[in-house]
This record gives sequence, structure tokens and C-alpha cells, in this order.
Amino acid sequence: LADGLALFFRSDLLRTFHLEDPRSGDVARHLAPGDPSLGLRARVLLRDRWAMSLQASARAPLARSGEVQEVVRDRAPYPVVGGLRRGAGVWHLQGMWNIGAAFERVFLGAALGYQWRGEGFEDRLLWNATLGATLSPRVGARLSLAGAHSLGFGSAPRASTPSGLGNGASWTTASLSADLRVAEGWYLGAALETALLG
Repeated sequence: LADGLALFFRSDLLRTFHLEDPRSGDVARHLAPGDPSLGLRARVLLRDRWAMSLQASARAPLARSGEVQEVVRDRAPYPVVGGLRRGAGVWHLQGMWNIGAAFERVFLGAALGYQWRGEGFEDRLLWNATLGATLSPRVGARLSLAGAHSLGFGSAPRASTPSGLGNGASWTTASLSADLRVAEGWYLGAALETALLG
């Protein structure tokens, strides 16, 4: 929008969930839209190799929030332990503080934030840390750790769901990604992400 001020839009275009029922071995597939977020990012520091910014965003609840399939334990007597949710179903407002440093072939980044969740959902502390490298003039790679940690106060009931989209959900993930520059200003990327805690 101006020097040091950006408007951003972010969304999963489509979420897919594949959940096996261990009682029968059947796999149910569920599709849902992502919950889009719109925000502003303002640069507060740009000096030598260092940059810092503050951002605020709002995420709208487009995906259906109710349970669409029971989740059962993977061994007899197969008790029900939760339900699959494809969306949280509540508004999210969050603020983030970002900092990063770029060197000749390596960059570092970190962020810390607070997420308010509507309808009595528990607020969360958000964080991430990234180490990236330029492997060649067209190829880059990143290793990232990220987390969302419920702060434990809220009036809505907690929901046990493997999607991590219910109330009270906390998680830590690790991801490895790579980007290929296919044209000036355009990149094709792939990522592998896994849960470390959840």
C-alpha cells in the first residue's frame, strides 16, 4: 500500500481430510474451504541485514464447524475419543511481531503473536522460527518450527479433534520446504510438514 505498509490475504483454498475407521478399515474423505484471513503488516525496522514488522489480521469462519465424523481409538473396544472438525467456526483476531535477518546465502526469521478467538474459545500464543538458505540462483529451502498454544481460559467446551481446529487445541509442527524460481517473481514450492506435539 505504501513504503513499509502491506495488505495481505491468506487462505487454504481447499482443505482435505482423510480419516480411517479402524473398525472397518474404510477411509472417509472430507473436503472444506479454508478460512481466509485479511491483514496489515507495517515495517518498523529495516537496518543493514535486519528487518522487523508488526501485523494484525482477522480470519473469517467459512468452513463448517460441526463434527463430521467420529474419531475412535485404533484398538478394540474402539472407544470414541473425539470428532473430526473441518473448521473452527469462530472469528480469529491476531497480532504478530516478526523479526528477521538476511545474510549472503542464509536467512533467519522468528515471530511471536497472540490470537483472540470468538464465542468463548480459548485464546492462543503463536510462534514460529525459520532457517532458510539459497541453494542456487533458482532454488531455496527452509526449515521451520511453529506452534499454537492454548492459554487455558475460555467459556466454550473443549473439542478433541485430529484437525487441530477445535477449542483448546495446541500443537507444534516442523516443516521442510523448497522453492524453485520458474520466472521473475514467480516460484513453485513444495513442503513436507509433520506434527511434533498436539
